Amino acid sequence: MRIRRALTLAGVVALVAAAAAVLVTLGRAALTPSSVAAAPAVTDSTWPYHSPAPAESGSPPPPGRPGRTATASALPAVSPAPFVQHFADGPTAGPQPMRRSPTAPLKVPAFVDGCDHNYGTRTQCVPLAFPDGVTGAAGKCSWLAAHGFTGLIVAGRDVQGLDADGDGTACD
Repeated sequence: MRIRRALTLAGVVALVAAAAAVLVTLGRAALTPSSVAAAPAVTDSTWPYHSPAPAESGSPPPPGRPGRTATASALPAVSPAPFVQHFADGPTAGPQPMRRSPTAPLKVPAFVDGCDHNYGTRTQCVPLAFPDGVTGAAGKCSWLAAHGFTGLIVAGRDVQGLDADGDGTACD
């Protein structure tokens, strides 16, 4: 029983030491560009063993252990590799079979888009409800002309009364 406790205790100590090592490594990797750029340059390639660089213009030496300074140019440039999913490289990946286009027309309720399709072409939208203050056939025709609708054909029934002479052209 004592051996089991001793092994468990040794395992816990090993896990705590590993976690501490990971945290120290992550802490060292968390250098920000601003803190690195403010550090003085390394004067010797054996940086842990040399004395600190002389202070320039009376500034105090940087904090930390003596002789351990670096600049952004002395640190390696680390950029993470892009994340790429390789789902299309799998053994089951392949092109999808061609499908036929639907031939049945799509049933859409009349006037769902707010346009009166009794007037104009498929690309023109004569409003079902005109803005406030626009009343009567003359007011509607002047509003349509001001918004670029000229030579409107009556494609269906003249429900808004815009074709006064009945020739098939609204507001002429």
